[in-house]
Amino acid sequence: MWYWTRCFLSVGFLVVMLLPIVLGAQGWRPEVAAGVAIPRGALSEQHGVGPLLRAGVLFGRVERRVQFRVDGEVSWLPRNASATAALSEPGDWRTVGAVGSAIMRFRRRGLTPYAVLGVAVQHVTVKHRSNPYGAVPGLRVGGGMQGRWKRSVIRLEVTPHVVLSDHGIGREYGVGRYWPLAVGLTF
Repeated sequence: MWYWTRCFLSVGFLVVMLLPIVLGAQGWRPEVAAGVAIPRGALSEQHGVGPLLRAGVLFGRVERRVQFRVDGEVSWLPRNASATAALSEPGDWRTVGAVGSAIMRFRRRGLTPYAVLGVAVQHVTVKHRSNPYGAVPGLRVGGGMQGRWKRSVIRLEVTPHVVLSDHGIGREYGVGRYWPLAVGLTF
């Protein structure tokens, strides 16, 4: 897991540093978020609520109704102590991935609700064992509220997320579902 985290952070750092050169005056802003990942479905039978961190770049001026966001996300769902020992892969469930999202705001000023539609590529690890199929896709649909504070934008977001992999779920042909609940700050 640590190897993939370092690779992901290194690539993310390079992308963030090179984006101004590539995009010029496109209007981009860095964003960070922290929160919790709440497991759902089969994933919640084995794992508890865990931390979630996200860092990325928001494209498009603040005044626009539709913006695009590319971010890296790390989540960790600890194994429940009450989970049965018969599970095929007991252990903490961790993901490292890149998420691309479209953000559609319903108003332009004040406290604004918005919708999020995103796709992800994630690396799933359970008990230091990586998914044997490599990186897996994910889907995200949700919403949030945003408001301005001085020159920054504060976001509260809940975006149900599906990881299209049964690695560490405990059920064959299942999917990993969790709800990221995060508070973000766009600079």
